[in-house]
Amino acid sequence: MKKIMVAMSTTVCWVCVLLMFSGCASPPQVTPAAQPPAQMTLAPGDQIEIKFAHAQEFNETQTIRPDGKIEMQFVGEVAAAGKTPAELREELKQLFGQHLKYPQLAVFVRTWNENRVYVGGEVTKPGVVAMPGRLTALEAVMEAGGFKPETAGTSNIVVIRQRDGKYQG
Repeated sequence: MKKIMVAMSTTVCWVCVLLMFSGCASPPQVTPAAQPPAQMTLAPGDQIEIKFAHAQEFNETQTIRPDGKIEMQFVGEVAAAGKTPAELREELKQLFGQHLKYPQLAVFVRTWNENRVYVGGEVTKPGVVAMPGRLTALEAVMEAGGFKPETAGTSNIVVIRQRDGKYQG
């Protein structure tokens, strides 16, 4: 009986020690990978719809031009590329505030212009890969069917990017 009591008190002691130390543990750290993705910004080729709450005659569907602008009646050209839909909405509210008493409006993205990448070499399906958002080089290769196991030299991969109108390898 005495052995059982000693064993129980030892077990209770260890449980208390574990509980005490678990309370001292630091909270889990948030890594950059756990952060939410950056907000999508508008780009040339994106199709947006602008709807006015109190002036439906101003409603429009626009495709952002290659120069990054849209053309709106009464306010003229407005730079849209590089802005979030919310930022464009606020700018349009200010611009239309000079012409409308209640410039309440919404900006909806109807289609994001899909960028594309070209994957070549020793992959299963070389060719164009649609890139609706952010895409890593490995993800593009996986979209192209992955590397050919018999012939792909995975130690000789070259990624060529275009930055500021120039190709960089």
